[in-house]
Amino acid sequence: MHVSEDGSLRLSPSDLTAYLACPHLTTLSLEVALGRRAAPHRREALAQLVADKGELHERRYLEHLRDDGNDVVEIELPRRADAFEAAQAATVAAMRDGAAVIYQATFAR
Repeated sequence: MHVSEDGSLRLSPSDLTAYLACPHLTTLSLEVALGRRAAPHRREALAQLVADKGELHERRYLEHLRDDGNDVVEIELPRRADAFEAAQAATVAAMRDGAAVIYQATFAR
């Protein structure tokens, strides 16, 4: 979650998942995005382990999809506010081209 240069709030699928798990986490994340609160400095060891295992699972499943012959398009994660539009355009292009799998699809409004 972050605020773009035009002042609009940008949300990711992870933000939705976090909200479903804990609405208060969304409140804290919004405060960080608005600059009212500092972001946490690091993950706790267990949270980092879970994140690492999740990323490993994603990489393995993506390789499985490729090995099965699927057309996989990877969208570069928007790390900066100005990258969301490019990631969204790449997502829309992949959808129009009929990609079987779009990894890290980005949608913005």
